[in-house]
Amino acid sequence: MCSGRGRCPQSLPAAATDREVTQVVRGVIPAYFADFWGREEEFTAFRSAAAAAYVRAEDDHGAPDTVDDRGRLGGLKVPALVLVGRHDFICGVRWAEELHALIAGSELVVFEDSGHFAHIEEPERFAEVTGWFVAA
Repeated sequence: MCSGRGRCPQSLPAAATDREVTQVVRGVIPAYFADFWGREEEFTAFRSAAAAAYVRAEDDHGAPDTVDDRGRLGGLKVPALVLVGRHDFICGVRWAEELHALIAGSELVVFEDSGHFAHIEEPERFAEVTGWFVAA
């Protein structure tokens, strides 16, 4: 699935097209699950269907283009539900707890048997929790 330019990027910073980003994403997807390899058959279709788009992450001067809106979270006036998988290595419990602390009145739910994709790894509980939140 290389770009045709003779290169196969192994990391997101090396990818420069939608096709290359998709290739890298499909390669790293197992890391986003609590137990991808133990449930590989169940998750293979998801991995194969994953697609991603190239988005430049630098500003016009080549510096990382970062956004930090944490200071604005305290001003939210709508109900907020913070969901996190216990085994999410990229947006883990530490970050979810920070969001929860910064958003007054928010609800925090930790999915104990999930990584980044609780809606796929624990779909029944995910539906229950989100259904409860929306109904409330």
